[in-house]
Amino acid sequence: MPFPHYHQTDAMDCSPTCLRIIAKHYGRSISLKKPIFRAC
Repeated sequence: MPFPHYHQTDAMDCSPTCLRIIAKHYGRSISLKKPIFRAC
């Protein structure tokens, strides 16, 4: 099974993009359009 790959949309998207790749690998789908992280 090929490992999924997604590109970051900007420099601040490293964590959400990483979680998206991991989720896709396990059959889940995460959209980066919804704010799933909030910076402190």
